Amino acid sequence: MDTDTSPHPSSGRRLRAVPPLHRQRRVDPRQALDADDRALRRRVLAHSLQEGRPLSADAVTAVLAAKAWRDELPDLYTESTVREMLWVDILVWCEAHELELPLDAPEALWSVLLVLHANGALHPRSDSLEMLRRPLLDCGGLTRSGHRQPNLRTV
Repeated sequence: MDTDTSPHPSSGRRLRAVPPLHRQRRVDPRQALDADDRALRRRVLAHSLQEGRPLSADAVTAVLAAKAWRDELPDLYTESTVREMLWVDILVWCEAHELELPLDAPEALWSVLLVLHANGALHPRSDSLEMLRRPLLDCGGLTRSGHRQPNLRTV
C-alpha cells in the first residue's frame, strides 16, 4: 500500500500511506527526543496537570519531535514556525513514524510555547508570545485561554 505523497519540506523523504490499524502504536520519547527535549516534555506535562488541563504525552512528544526535525535552532520560534508546525511538520512527523495525529497537538504546542516563555527559554530572536499564539488562535481552533473551541471538540 505504498503511495507517494509530498516529501517533507526539509528532508526530501517520501512518505507512504499507513493502514489505520498500524497507527495506534505509541512513540517512545527516549527514541524520538534528546535529553533536553525529554526534560521539556516533562515540564510541559507537569504544567498542564497543574493547570488542570492534562495533555496527551504523545501530543507533546509529537510537537517537540517535529520541532527538532526542523533545520533550525531548537529554541527559536516565529509565528511562521508555529503555523508551519501546526499545518505541516507535526502531521508529517506523525505520518513518517506511523503514528496517529494527536487531536490535542494545538494545545500541546500552546503549552510548549507557554512553558518556554515562562522559563525564559525562548531564543532572543523568537517572536513575542502573543505573535506565537496567533496561528493557534486563527487556525488551530484554540481560544485565548488555550482551550479547544467548544464547537470543535471531538466526541
